[in-house]
Amino acid sequence: MEVILRFRLTYLLIFVQRWQFVVCVGFAEELYCGLENCYDVLGINREEFDRTTISKIYRALAKKHHPDRVKDEAAKAEAEARFRVIATAYETLKDEQTRSDYDYYLDHPEERFYNYYQYYRRKVIPKVDVRLVILGTILSISLFQYYSAKQKYAEAIAYAMTVGKFRNLAINTGLERKVLELDNKGRLKKIRGKNNEDIIRSIIEENMDVRGGYKKESST
Repeated sequence: MEVILRFRLTYLLIFVQRWQFVVCVGFAEELYCGLENCYDVLGINREEFDRTTISKIYRALAKKHHPDRVKDEAAKAEAEARFRVIATAYETLKDEQTRSDYDYYLDHPEERFYNYYQYYRRKVIPKVDVRLVILGTILSISLFQYYSAKQKYAEAIAYAMTVGKFRNLAINTGLERKVLELDNKGRLKKIRGKNNEDIIRSIIEENMDVRGGYKKESST
């Protein structure tokens, strides 16, 4: 008996809560035009909505209720609030997708969580031209490839500078061009105004194959 009573009380509580939820469902103050209907704010009949006239209607209302037309400070605050609602109504109804979400919100007020999601999804996620997204992606990939190739090239040059075969070939080329000189002990001579390492690096860069090897000197 006690179990049955508890079950009935629980069922009754759930029923009351759901009934209260349905009764209380309506306009959400923080969504769209708050506790007003956006169509009513602009004086538009939803069934006779004409997208071509909404801008004209909005401009007329915005001019009529513009806060700059009010001198009294208290009345000005009310005018500013009204102006914001009018602007919100216009932004809501002028866009086809947003208006579709709003119509669903009006027709299905009981789906509160879904309506919240749709509203804030439009607010948070910006509308970006897909072409700009594609272009940005291509540019990002191109920049990544460029800097990656540049880094690998610099690493290849630095490595070649430490490899005897490449270094000796570069030194011999420098001696042939007379941009490098050897002293009596067969070591590179330090010449004022010249940096031997920079010269060697420059020659290696000239002869570095795109495949990472070292091009053979031409016999001609």
